[in-house]
Amino acid sequence: MYGTYSYNGIIKKIVALFGDMFNDIHVARKDGSGNLSNQRRVPLAYAPRESFLVRLAENPDLTDERVALTLPRMSFEIAGALTYDTDRQLPKNNVCRVINANGDPVSVYSPAPYIIPLNLLVYAKTQDEALQIVEQIIPYFKPSIRRSYYPIDGETFTDEVIFKLLTVSKEDTYDNDFVKNRKIVYTLAFDVRINIFGRIDDNKKVILNSIVNFTDSSGSTDEQTIKHVVNPQSVNDPNDTYTIDTTYNYGFE
Repeated sequence: MYGTYSYNGIIKKIVALFGDMFNDIHVARKDGSGNLSNQRRVPLAYAPRESFLVRLAENPDLTDERVALTLPRMSFEIAGALTYDTDRQLPKNNVCRVINANGDPVSVYSPAPYIIPLNLLVYAKTQDEALQIVEQIIPYFKPSIRRSYYPIDGETFTDEVIFKLLTVSKEDTYDNDFVKNRKIVYTLAFDVRINIFGRIDDNKKVILNSIVNFTDSSGSTDEQTIKHVVNPQSVNDPNDTYTIDTTYNYGFE
């Protein structure tokens, strides 16, 4: 669009950042003395809910170590359409001046604020294992977590993402044999508030002067101004030393 290819992979980065939050969840059992035993990490993958349910239906006894897919495990996915977040909308022509990885000043327009629905799904054979996983997650979302990341490769500025937990729902089903064919699925639904940036502009000029004209009741604008001048006029870097000289000249009789 606009004649220049630009792809920052922001949505891909956000989905990976989401998955990273749940990549170190463990479950364990207690022995007769109440000590933890058989502690193991819960596998996590990006995959649609239906793909796991199909595997569950095909191989109901998924606690068997000889089967490639074992329970408990987790998956996550984009759950629906991206929606524009009008509450976070900024003036569309705002330009942010930042320093890139090479130390050079560059410009980027205001990002487009969007909300991505993401689901985290927990699959288990027993209620205890499912609750172990869920209770390691929900205490940290009250109801949201903020995380920072680099939205544009090669640039040093960061952006903040808000992961908000909306609902936790449970599905407990079984076919014929309650023990062998039982499926417990917890769905944790999130709204993820992100900013999608466009391309970096290396040639954007810095505004060095501004003049505001006022109009009186007669429609005249003579000598009714506020003028801002950046000094020195050679400034091009946000880290440069400069002053802004302001002149008021209302000219009212």
